[in-house]
Amino acid sequence: MNQLNGQTRALSRNPFLQILSLIGAVLLLTAAVFIGAFLFAALLGLLALAAIILYVRIWWFGRQWRKRKRAEHDTTAKGQIIEGEYKYTEQRTSRRQRER
Repeated sequence: MNQLNGQTRALSRNPFLQILSLIGAVLLLTAAVFIGAFLFAALLGLLALAAIILYVRIWWFGRQWRKRKRAEHDTTAKGQIIEGEYKYTEQRTSRRQRER
């Protein structure tokens, strides 16, 4: 009998139960590792998906911003073309200029 903090604990001396306990512990540990790896992979996948969505969102806003800036630049740099006809007339003189 082993003593732990003043309490007695009985260990089985039966080899069949010891092997069965060992197999159970190994199976439990293996299941815990696989479940942990699965949860880690799922979390990593969600983080990767969130990063991709964020990247595409930033790229899309940048594309719209560049398109808007290009449109503003085209209208302000080139100006607007106004087509029409004109007729040249002589400049009129005012009375003050005639009196001089």
